[in-house]
Amino acid sequence: MALTWRHLCQDWLGIKAKGQQFTCRVSDWWRREGEVLVENWVFVDLIDMLKQLDYDVFEAFGHRSFILKKI
Repeated sequence: MALTWRHLCQDWLGIKAKGQQFTCRVSDWWRREGEVLVENWVFVDLIDMLKQLDYDVFEAFGHRSFILKKI
């Protein structure tokens, strides 16, 4: 699943709000026992999302960026 947002109102994690649109890829997994949901895992592609907001996580920590192009 992918969610598309626009960064409008306030800064987030020190990233200035410039009105840019970005997409966040997420995956939501559940484990159930019988008819009861007992565990949940949510994976969020924050590295790609931050790259779309012009923040390169790898560059910030002194590593070459491995995100070459938007899929």
